[in-house]
Amino acid sequence: MLLPGHSLASVVYFTSIPPWNPGKQRRHETYLAALKSVNVEIVQGRFQRDQMLCTGTCGQLFTYHVEKLTDVNIATRMLRDSVTGVFDWAYLVSGDADQAPTLRTLRLLDPTKQVRVIFPPRRVSAELTSLADDCPGELSHRTLRKHLFADTLKIGDRILQKPATW
Repeated sequence: MLLPGHSLASVVYFTSIPPWNPGKQRRHETYLAALKSVNVEIVQGRFQRDQMLCTGTCGQLFTYHVEKLTDVNIATRMLRDSVTGVFDWAYLVSGDADQAPTLRTLRLLDPTKQVRVIFPPRRVSAELTSLADDCPGELSHRTLRKHLFADTLKIGDRILQKPATW
């Protein structure tokens, strides 16, 4: 995905671990361990419990979880790395239009910094496309499949086994 003449300095993965589901939590932690084994930096947000009143006929309160800090962590890291000279080009893999203000602010702080936006499957944002210096479009499932970890990954003395489902 790198443009000609570009080199990859680092990869930072922004995520939150779902605490309400032990199975999902274990699978996510396995994935993060695999990413760390190839020197991917992990920046974690969190989930926050919230409640909402059913607007239908039941009138009951129900609990749900809201991801917190991920968008803010992406924004602050991109802006920090820009002003400290970490990159000339940033590669943002996201289809979340919430990052549009990040790109606009980046332009104000340093118009020489450039951003390549790559969309995950079925997560295209017209707003991010318009703000990107380069946008090759959407990653295909075929491309992603070519770059999966092996089903079994040995990290030091530890063996990670790919879960049956993510």
